[in-house]
Amino acid sequence: MRRLVGHAMTTALEKPVRLPEPPTDREVTPEELLANPQWGRCELVNGRVVLMSPAGYRHGWIGARLLLRVGQYAEANKLGAVCNADTGFRFPDGRTVRAPDVMFVSQARLPADALEDGYLPASPDLAVEVVSPDDPFKEVAAKAESYLAVGVRLVWVVEPHERRVYIFRPGRDVERVDSSGTLSGEDVIPGFELAVAALFE
Repeated sequence: MRRLVGHAMTTALEKPVRLPEPPTDREVTPEELLANPQWGRCELVNGRVVLMSPAGYRHGWIGARLLLRVGQYAEANKLGAVCNADTGFRFPDGRTVRAPDVMFVSQARLPADALEDGYLPASPDLAVEVVSPDDPFKEVAAKAESYLAVGVRLVWVVEPHERRVYIFRPGRDVERVDSSGTLSGEDVIPGFELAVAALFE
């Protein structure tokens, strides 16, 4: 979830080429964000573009392990779809698009045109955020709460340095699961379980 102020690319001759950047003097719509991939990996928050820097190895590795485990289980049991951080979902306000590191969308929430181009118009059932070294935890926790506010049923915030996972649920206190514990899909992904330690092995 780390932010990047500006971005550039290099050519084969190693000459930096400045890529177009999103406007900062006005709001941007989800459609405009989708139509401008040259801005790089972005999220949209209240109409403002937030640029995201590439994640470090451990961040990506943990996210990929969760994507694989949840994805295999969901597909084998025909429960829904699992997507990575390249996939955005639209908030009901029409001004926000978020892209969790991993998200699961149940069959009941998948729209008929889900495979068409465009952001997911529904909130996922599960969203996962992996904390990067320079992410203030309060900021990630606020993001998790914003997911719950738009209908996400379960949020896992993975803290690699602490080797634990924080579980956010609507109307309940945040639960902390240490590396000796187990993650449960609860009624969101029925029957799914994963030892927290397995994320860091």
